[in-house]
Amino acid sequence: GARLAAARALVTRLAAAVAAPQAGPAYIATLTRLMDAGEAEIAGLKQSQRADFDALLMEERDLTRELEQFTARMEGWDIAPAGPGPSSQAAAAGATGSPGKGAAPRPRVAEKAAQRLFDGTAQKDLPA
Repeated sequence: GARLAAARALVTRLAAAVAAPQAGPAYIATLTRLMDAGEAEIAGLKQSQRADFDALLMEERDLTRELEQFTARMEGWDIAPAGPGPSSQAAAAGATGSPGKGAAPRPRVAEKAAQRLFDGTAQKDLPA
C-alpha cells in the first residue's frame, strides 16, 4: 500500500533527477539524498512484506492443522455401525457426541466441504 507507493515515488524522483544532470555539489547531494531515502523505503517495505508473509504462513499452518482435525472428525462420522432404523442413527449420533444430527455424512461430503473452503465458494453458501 502506502509504503510501496512511497518507494515508487522516490524511485521516480531519482530517475527524473538522473535524467536531467546538473553540475555542482548540490546536484550530487540531491542524488545522494534521493538514493538513501529510496533504499531506506525499499528496505522498510521488504521488512514489512516479510513480517506479513510470516504472519500469513503461521495462519496457513494453523488453518491446515484445524482442517485436518475437522476432516478426521468428519470421516469418523461415517464409521458408525450401519443398519436400518433409528437405533443406528442414535449410535451414529452418540459416536460423534452430537445427538439428533441424523445420518452420518460420507467422506466425499467432507472432501467437497474442504475443497469449497479452499476455493472460497463456502462463503457463498452462508446466509447474508
